[in-house]
Amino acid sequence: MLRSLSYFWRTHLAVALAAATAAAVLTGALLVGDSVTGSLHDLALARLGGVDQVLRAPRFFRSELAAEVAAKSGGRVVPALRVAGSVRQADTGARASGVSLYGVDQGFAELFAPAPGPRFEGQSLFAPVVLSAGLAAELGAKVGDPLLLSFDKLSEVPRETLVGRADAERALASLRASVVGILPDRGAGGFQLEPNQGRSANAFLELPRLARALELPGKANLLLAAASAGPSGNLKEALAGALEAGDFGLIVKPAGQQVVVESRELVLSDALAERLEAILAGLGVSPSGVLTYLANRLEVGDKALPYSTLAGLELPAGGSPALRLVSGAPAPPLAPGEIYLNRWAAEELSASPGATVRVSSYRLGPRDELAEEQHEWRLAGVVELAGLGADPSLTPNLPGVSDALNMADWQPPFPVDLGRIRPRDEAYWHAHRAAPKAFVALSEAQALWRSRYGALTSLRLDPPAGTSAQDFAARLRQELAHRLEPAAFGLSFEPLRQRLLAGSAGATDFAQLFLAFSFFLILSAALLTGLLFRLGVEQRAREVGLLAALGYPAARIRRRFLAEGLVLALAGGLLGVVAALGYARLLLLGLATWWLPAVGTSELTLHVAPGSLVVGGLASVAMMALAVAATLVC
Repeated sequence: MLRSLSYFWRTHLAVALAAATAAAVLTGALLVGDSVTGSLHDLALARLGGVDQVLRAPRFFRSELAAEVAAKSGGRVVPALRVAGSVRQADTGARASGVSLYGVDQGFAELFAPAPGPRFEGQSLFAPVVLSAGLAAELGAKVGDPLLLSFDKLSEVPRETLVGRADAERALASLRASVVGILPDRGAGGFQLEPNQGRSANAFLELPRLARALELPGKANLLLAAASAGPSGNLKEALAGALEAGDFGLIVKPAGQQVVVESRELVLSDALAERLEAILAGLGVSPSGVLTYLANRLEVGDKALPYSTLAGLELPAGGSPALRLVSGAPAPPLAPGEIYLNRWAAEELSASPGATVRVSSYRLGPRDELAEEQHEWRLAGVVELAGLGADPSLTPNLPGVSDALNMADWQPPFPVDLGRIRPRDEAYWHAHRAAPKAFVALSEAQALWRSRYGALTSLRLDPPAGTSAQDFAARLRQELAHRLEPAAFGLSFEPLRQRLLAGSAGATDFAQLFLAFSFFLILSAALLTGLLFRLGVEQRAREVGLLAALGYPAARIRRRFLAEGLVLALAGGLLGVVAALGYARLLLLGLATWWLPAVGTSELTLHVAPGSLVVGGLASVAMMALAVAATLVC
């Protein structure tokens, strides 16, 4: 056999090279699949740094919550603030949209140590910002360049409500910044919360500075936990023990002899209100609901009051001692179609019981349009300007309204005609702020003004006998923090590392994909191997005839040639496995440049898996052996 192999070396070399081509393509496809999967896995790990789990809340919480959870869990937990926005290079005008703006502190950089993280050192007239390499390349920015950051001015009040409604100009905030650093995309610069292999467009600012720009000082909406913080169960217990009522978006405060429970989102959702009522019932108190709305006008005859709040109340059957008629008697419950005015409003409107009170108010339409509606009530009585009749705590914090010193300074997110405000209206504002001037039954107010977010603006309750409103408010904050389920408010940790690593594998088996792409090349190489071997056998026809004449059976002659073919297939397979390394590198270069959209990242490196080399080599040898055997049978 050795003499035959050496004598017909030219033909055998061609067969071996054809077999090597098939082996290189087959094994290379497997290596490319391993390399793409391994590179995406490594990229996900690099972009995560030491982050293992993340809490991303739909509402804002205290940034100090991170330190409290870390202390209880015994691991590292850092706060962050994330908002979507755009960045413009101030000198060139180059713009990038879809940018993730992160407010971070030193703890974030430590999660990526020893790799570089955001550092905000150096002198700058404007806010220091660190860009990811991908974003810097898109903007053509370098260290020292001025930028203009634009982002949504996040509000805790839903935008789809009358008070939360804002035009585009008011809903956007901007911040001038100066580039103090550029981070590689492989590492902190590429940090992401979603599985995505593309370049990250990240801009990092100091957490306090971004929070102030959003008018949310001391707030965060992300908690990033390292593996040292322990499993999700440990973090869940630590979080539950650190949360306060305010972290759930609740405000619990004393108001005179009562305690008020409100939401920073302006409206208590139906589910939350039901849960709060159940908790309060367990504490032995029964709350009453309030829905306060802003009216454009209160009118009686030809007289009108501009921009007055109106409260829907639940009054007890025997009347409320906190809301008294001018006669001194407790105000009885209101029937549908009845309204109370406080003394000031009744005097300004020259209204007496039995008069018709017209209330004009805005209503938000399905397409965010405003429509003014008018409703009429019969004046059932006049209440004294005291107690609930002059209580500003019935009205929640209204953006652009509650914080104004004067009514003329109002900047609500809906149109107002400030020219209608009289000096007497300003005097009422100075004395009583947003205290309601009119009262209707809660059920009727809810029928008219409930939103898809809920139908209550607050719950009011009387403390148990012998307990002050101040003490009961403090106790209630603790009880709510312990009894409310954090997960129901989106306050729960998710296994970010596990999810991103699973996402990096993708739904596609890249090895099978590249094998499918290379199928015709592999099949062609196998056919070529068989044809070349058959050509070599036909050139040795005289040798075959001589062996037959000497009495060699045909089966033995075929086995002789098959043995040579197996040796050539094995030699070609070994050569092809070595060549597969170069073939795989060439394909990876193409994927990182010409075919970049196929995988979404240029961060591809060769991963050599011994198992793929063995499988590819044995599969190619077996395929070539079958091709050779097929030519001998025909």
